Amino acid sequence: MGSDDGLMHITRDGGKTYKNVTSRGLKEGLINVIDASPCHADTAYIAVASYKLNDFTPHMYKTDDCDKSWRQLVKGIPGDTFVRTAQEDPKRHGLLYAGTETGMLVSFDDGKN
Repeated sequence: MGSDDGLMHITRDGGKTYKNVTSRGLKEGLINVIDASPCHADTAYIAVASYKLNDFTPHMYKTDDCDKSWRQLVKGIPGDTFVRTAQEDPKRHGLLYAGTETGMLVSFDDGKN
């Protein structure tokens, strides 16, 4: 679960309890979407929109270890548009979609480009 102040929480018991899993390396901003990978249980993608903090640069991240570490996936995304959503294709691992404020982008190499 994401929030509008950059915090993230996870539940493993159907919502009875939540654990704060916010990484210090993530950019502060609005986390609209957390996309759990349909291909790998410990993989997820997030988009962080920081336009309310006057930051219009893209911030999109991936974890492969269930939120312990995140790597940024913005190579090839224009530097003056923020990302609203990130999603992995449900049938093809490594095919990612990024919905930005100005359009839709696709990565065929798991967000490297």
